[in-house]
Amino acid sequence: MLIEKQEISSQHSLKLVESAIKASAASGCKICVAVVDSNGFVTALRRMDAVPHAVTDFALDKAYTAVMTRKTTAAFFGRMDSSPSLRMGLGNRPRLLVWGGGLPLFFGDKIVGAIGVSGAQEQEDIQFAEAAVVEAGLTWEAVL
Repeated sequence: MLIEKQEISSQHSLKLVESAIKASAASGCKICVAVVDSNGFVTALRRMDAVPHAVTDFALDKAYTAVMTRKTTAAFFGRMDSSPSLRMGLGNRPRLLVWGGGLPLFFGDKIVGAIGVSGAQEQEDIQFAEAAVVEAGLTWEAVL
């Protein structure tokens, strides 16, 4: 049996980053955007001028969390917040982050990567990530 895995290309990753930056520019927000492949490895990253360096790690961790859980980071927060034991366990897992702004990237029913946006208010991070995903013709939920 042959199994084929689809991945987001570096070219499309850069387009996602630029789309999120463009969406943030209209609001005057400065952000960092990270895109990872389906294994959680970085395919594109950009930190705008004057964005604190720590925000880069937040964007990377949001993208990593979204691709590993196959859920938005906001949805992952809902799941973790539903149980004290899940909340406690989360603190022991490096790179998992529950702040909004991380979205998995689906092409049909296949996960191809994830995007993480950080640096603005949480709802704005989500908005900028969603705008980039829509512009790219992808979704953040599997379409069967």
